[in-house]
Amino acid sequence: MPGNGVYGIVNRMGEESIALTDLILFWGKRHFENVIKVFPSIESKGRVTGSPIADAWLLENKKIKTNNKIRQDKSQVILFVSSFAAANHSAGEGYDYLNLVRNSDQNFEKFKMAQTFRSRKELMEQMLVKYTELLQLIGRELPETKVIVRPHPNENKSYWEKIVEPYQNISIQTGGNISEVMLSVDTFIHFNSTTSVLANFLNKKVLMLSPELPENLTDRINPTSEKLSNVFKSSEKLVAYLKSNEIISNARSKEVDQVLDELIFNKRNSEEAMSSKKIMDEVDILVSINRCYYAWYINLYNYIYVLIE
Repeated sequence: MPGNGVYGIVNRMGEESIALTDLILFWGKRHFENVIKVFPSIESKGRVTGSPIADAWLLENKKIKTNNKIRQDKSQVILFVSSFAAANHSAGEGYDYLNLVRNSDQNFEKFKMAQTFRSRKELMEQMLVKYTELLQLIGRELPETKVIVRPHPNENKSYWEKIVEPYQNISIQTGGNISEVMLSVDTFIHFNSTTSVLANFLNKKVLMLSPELPENLTDRINPTSEKLSNVFKSSEKLVAYLKSNEIISNARSKEVDQVLDELIFNKRNSEEAMSSKKIMDEVDILVSINRCYYAWYINLYNYIYVLIE
């Protein structure tokens, strides 16, 4: 998935790994184009194929009608996703920051790299406070609304357990498939999360709190997540929106649909898992060109095919 600007791309890829790779697959043209800007050498190796994950999301979308028929309780249900491991890591304070620096591409200029990670940590520390306050405000102002808090797997779960303890309408959920949880809610609240793509696929109302911040922090925010969300500058405005009747409508806007089309190849083809076929077609082309070099792959592919059959 598209990362958070240059930071997200550099944190996931490097010149050495690109040099060792013959084929690099992308979910959609937007991600491919963004990566080319950072690593031009990738252009000849990159292919836009879509993703089997997105294919699965499209199939999950079919469950919504059945899910709505089964669910008798019409009260609002919110999924509140926390993604603040840099400020609330399960291994202790500072772990995520130091780990990111340790594992970063050493070709990336060290001074800028340190600035990047420092800004990210500062952003997450500030937003952890803001989202904690938001959750508490929802608990107080909307006591009849069910809220499911899902911390990031790397986060300290006990932090959130203490926060939600006073509120009967708020619970913690971890593990399992997030798409199953998503199907049972009306509204998705997040900060800078690529799960906003899934939420839009499943026609959920997607909300994001993003207050005024210094420029060195705002450039750590994923512009794609913002474009896929209803963005609020304060907790009070977001909660007021939750109280309004607007929440009833979950229809995606044309603008959001356009972003999803650019993000996910084959988004409109919901009947077939076309991405898997396209991926294998690209691999087959690569193998046919380099048949001797990839002899091991041909044997492995045939073996897997026999097992499946």
